[in-house]
Amino acid sequence: MPTLSQSNSQKIFVLIAVSLFSAIIGYSLIKIMESGLLSRQEGWESSIVEEEGKEKQDQASLDSSADSDLQSGWQSYSGTIDISQSAPGGATHVLIGSGGEEIIYLAAGDDKLIVAESLEAEVQGPIRDLEDSNKKLMQVERVVFK
Repeated sequence: MPTLSQSNSQKIFVLIAVSLFSAIIGYSLIKIMESGLLSRQEGWESSIVEEEGKEKQDQASLDSSADSDLQSGWQSYSGTIDISQSAPGGATHVLIGSGGEEIIYLAAGDDKLIVAESLEAEVQGPIRDLEDSNKKLMQVERVVFK
């Protein structure tokens, strides 16, 4: 017959095991939710693709080649993604060229620009002209890290 101390130690062991199992399940669910936020939100198809082994470009430039990975109507620019406090037209970020010049304002329907802040990357998506200035705004659909 088990003694009182054995019974309590068994209860503590079961409680610790259940707590550990719950923590592992919770952590897994959080990671699944985070990956879902980066891949799809509010109907915008988006992805963050990391490219390894690709050489850095010296200057930010418009990709004028017919890139088969770009969807119809999308354009591609390269540079450093920076947060913008005063961007017009709903933009939250700006793409900065290697010379420090602002290339294009950026907006996204999810957190992909926040993830890519201060990193050199290629941004892809449709572009529209801003009404109040001669600048352009890209609705970023894909970020490719350099």
